[in-house]
Amino acid sequence: MNILHINTFSHSGGAAKAALRLVEAQSRLGVNAKLLVAFKEKEHELVFTAYKSNTITKWLFYFEKFLFLFFEKEKSIRFSFSFGFFGRSIVNHPLVKSAEIIHLHWVNQGFLSIKNIHELKKSGKKIVWTLHDMWAFTGGCHYAKECVNYTENCGNCNYLKTSNQNDLSSKIVRQKKQYLIQSIDLVITCSDWLNKLAKQSTVFKNNTILTVHNTINTTLFSRKEKVVAKKDLGLDASKKYILFGAASIESPYKGFDKFLETVNALKNEWHSDYEILIFGKCSENALTNIDVPYRYVGIITDEDKMVSAYNAGEIMLFTSKEENLPNMIMESLSCGTPVIAFNVGGVSEMITPQTGFLISPFNTQEAAHVLKGVFAEKIVLDAYSENAQRFVAENFSNQSIVNASKSAYSQIKV
Repeated sequence: MNILHINTFSHSGGAAKAALRLVEAQSRLGVNAKLLVAFKEKEHELVFTAYKSNTITKWLFYFEKFLFLFFEKEKSIRFSFSFGFFGRSIVNHPLVKSAEIIHLHWVNQGFLSIKNIHELKKSGKKIVWTLHDMWAFTGGCHYAKECVNYTENCGNCNYLKTSNQNDLSSKIVRQKKQYLIQSIDLVITCSDWLNKLAKQSTVFKNNTILTVHNTINTTLFSRKEKVVAKKDLGLDASKKYILFGAASIESPYKGFDKFLETVNALKNEWHSDYEILIFGKCSENALTNIDVPYRYVGIITDEDKMVSAYNAGEIMLFTSKEENLPNMIMESLSCGTPVIAFNVGGVSEMITPQTGFLISPFNTQEAAHVLKGVFAEKIVLDAYSENAQRFVAENFSNQSIVNASKSAYSQIKV
């Protein structure tokens, strides 16, 4: 079986990480799998570039964002909405020509347009698309929030400053219905939550949709001694750490405001043994709003150091407002560190009463109450730690997810 996975980036972002991990797992277990990308950010034997130069791809993305200036309701949603009108053909790429199955992932940002995807189908390929957000079936937004207009034909879009039944979002949905419905042989979602939404959508309601969760290397992401983990990061061995992180902490999706509400509410009750350990891209100005002791270690790109960060923590506080199946929660649990998180998206498919604490959206008082229980040692984290690691091994291991993907491919109609 010759599978070519396609994603805009090789390493940046949750979709890239999920796609590459699946490629690595499939390859390790005997499947001929490769990843074709517009932007190859690191050398990797299984990753290949779609073009000799990605300059055109960058300018297509810049042009789309320029055009969106005339439509956007406000600046904060500028990168939360994509047209899908601009992209570059890859049908003549040697890896595309030799592949039996084209497995799409996140292909926005000037890589593949809606028509480019249709072109792949017209070339005779079987097309699988793993959805990492809602964009494939909405009128442009990557997360629809409370809006359900994607179940019909979009229009009256909350992301647009001028919206009506025939606005930009409705035009995008019409193009998706014209070119994608017959082009996608199999839709895969990373979570049951997204599966349900895709089945309700006007674009994919008649397509075959299956759930195949993301995978993780449980040998790499595993437990290690906290003393060793703290030493790896130059942390104070006498301190206990509450983890908080994201690729881009100040992204409106990641709920930095809710993180602040949670921890700052405890500033007068903060336990002297504890600090917040923060990792990811974040401005110094944002960090000044934290009223409790913290340690910022910046952006961590090395996976071994990431494993140390997870193991240095007692518990992770995850306050994202919109998620599918977050890699960060899976990684933390695999390292035996339980998680406090809002019950959004597919989060409840990883956090159970045995692996962590599922909080009502966006109840920061409830989250703070859990932290107070940790401070007072009323919550015994060792049991959660063992359960968390076992849960990930049983549900997201390379073997189980590769088997699930093989089963999914077998359902493609010949």
